[in-house]
Amino acid sequence: MRMQPPSAIHFDARLSPALAVSPELLRIRPPRRSCPGAHEEPTHPQPYDETLRWLAVSDRIVSDHAARALLEVKEGKLHVKEGHARWSTYLRAFVPMTARWCQQEMRRARALRDYPCLAAAWAAGVLSKSHLRVVLRAVTRETEEAWLQRASCSTVRELEQLATREREADDRVGAGPVATREAEAHACGAAAARPNDTGGAGEHEDPEEARSMRRVVMAPPGVAVLVSEAVDVARKMAAYQIGIGTAVEMMAMETMSGLMECPSSSDSHTAERAQQACTEGMQSHGPAAGGRRSISLGDHFDLRREMGAGWERIHQQMEAATGRWRDLPSELRDVLIDGAPAEDAGAHDRVVFWTGLQGRLDAVRGRLLRIVEEEYLHSSLGFAGFGQYVRERMGLSLREAHELARLDHALERLPAAFRMYASGRLGRRAAWLLSRVASSRTDRAWTRFAMTHTLRLLEVVVEGSVLKREADPVGWKHDGGLPPQDATFAGALRACSHFSGVAPGGDATARVEFLLDPEQLACYEATLERLREVEGRDRPEWWGLAAMARHFLNCYGNEDRLASPARLRRMFHRIVIERDNYTCRAPECLQRGGLEADHMQLRSVGGQTTHENMVSLCAADHRFMKHMAGTLVLSGEAPDRVTVRMGTRVYLNDHLIEPAMNEAHLDEDPWTLAQDAALSEDEDPWLQARISIENRAVTM
Repeated sequence: MRMQPPSAIHFDARLSPALAVSPELLRIRPPRRSCPGAHEEPTHPQPYDETLRWLAVSDRIVSDHAARALLEVKEGKLHVKEGHARWSTYLRAFVPMTARWCQQEMRRARALRDYPCLAAAWAAGVLSKSHLRVVLRAVTRETEEAWLQRASCSTVRELEQLATREREADDRVGAGPVATREAEAHACGAAAARPNDTGGAGEHEDPEEARSMRRVVMAPPGVAVLVSEAVDVARKMAAYQIGIGTAVEMMAMETMSGLMECPSSSDSHTAERAQQACTEGMQSHGPAAGGRRSISLGDHFDLRREMGAGWERIHQQMEAATGRWRDLPSELRDVLIDGAPAEDAGAHDRVVFWTGLQGRLDAVRGRLLRIVEEEYLHSSLGFAGFGQYVRERMGLSLREAHELARLDHALERLPAAFRMYASGRLGRRAAWLLSRVASSRTDRAWTRFAMTHTLRLLEVVVEGSVLKREADPVGWKHDGGLPPQDATFAGALRACSHFSGVAPGGDATARVEFLLDPEQLACYEATLERLREVEGRDRPEWWGLAAMARHFLNCYGNEDRLASPARLRRMFHRIVIERDNYTCRAPECLQRGGLEADHMQLRSVGGQTTHENMVSLCAADHRFMKHMAGTLVLSGEAPDRVTVRMGTRVYLNDHLIEPAMNEAHLDEDPWTLAQDAALSEDEDPWLQARISIENRAVTM
């Protein structure tokens, strides 16, 4: 890499951007030992701010290229050539970033097609991601130039206030007096919450989310295993066409019917206590039909009463901080990226290249952001908080900045996983999963497993390992915490639901979470109330949930081995689908309903209708990808030797065998090239990463 004049920065896109950053900033080298009694010099924030600024420019360039390539693949349905019927499975297989990140970048690139002025300003670096995110919420074709002028001379906070006032004005024009007053009260609460960075206090709830209520129960690990087993039996009875909430409702209804003949041990005041508890619950949590407390903070006066006298002081501190950091240098360095693919290259190749570079870039930014947050360097720069710094200075949301910093901290004890994450080979989702189960001793084994298996198998194996560690610590220690050798997706799903010899006792450390609609919630709470009437009011909720699960298993635990579902077993394809645990065998496909049994070797070429020649596939992969597109080819013997060729990749039971992983990659550290440079202490640390490259430069 080479640093040209101070106005421009070159770095090779095939290497890590960390090579263009001083190793002292990344804390690659240990700090120098000071003399006894010497005062340790404080960390200077200016180098970190300057580095993060040009990394933000690099992020704008890289994410823009990645978004355009992703749009080209999706709109042209080029993911079909790689053997994926669904866009989501393509992202899981080839893109190291999260699906949420891809959606945000593609949404911005798609919106900029309609606003040429904003697109030109974005390409020139006039607008940051935060500015553009706010502008796109309120801009129209007629007001594009006006919003561009406002954004160029306003902070993100000021721009949000302008957008809020304009939306309020538009609502008043087309609303009646009652609706206008409600909109004003709602907007006051949202605007009052914004300066305190409460985040999302005034946003409208999703209708689907409002209809279903999330129930979270902390229970002992054994109870969590018991409930998951009962849920799996209930879903199997319905051919996996129901959700977890409906399965819990079935457990509650079955338990309630069993309690109908059970005498109640409550006294004459039970009804009064129940009525009083219901009244208190409605007063503290709102009506029972709503199911949960409103997330709105109320109007401006309610918020001021809640925060007390500190409300005005917070306003003054925010305004004073804005005045301090306005004087910071605002010019941006030009960033030129060498070794990038041409714009006329294949869209799939560009997706893999630019998203991999984005992963390497995020690793560097995560390390620097973590140092800035932990050492409060943003305060030295004049910002009121870390959220204000990343939003106003870098164009990031606080959520994204925290995610990058936390991931860097989580991978600190996993050197092999961090090396693969920093090189762009290990995705962000897979890195988070490894941080849950891997240790310094099992780091290499889990990293190898993550890089050679599908993401769907990694997710299920990690969940099963975490559950086994909590529910069966003896078995966990016996296995050494290592990943399984010959795991399959269907087998790992069964392992997550069935554990033997686990007692339901212990501390409530496991999290049981499910969604219930109002009718299901009423049935569930009525059953809990009835159980407590019989056994005692002091019983916790997890005890009632365990009683429902145990009663349901006593009634239907052997249902799949009896004659009641014989009408399904008589059909040969139902036996195949049940053998595959109601899962599609196509890699990365999460479809578990609407499955069809398919011949791996076609009957037209001599394929037999046997268990070894048939697997379960979803309708999209079976009818479209295999028989129409022809990019999905299956061979081998079911259920343990199924080879799947999807485009340019070959899988064996969710194990990636082509292209094969190079074991040497686990020992390659993309950040140590700068550390190995033999330079004297008097040389400029920015020159430690100079490597002359004469490739074509790509810029915007």
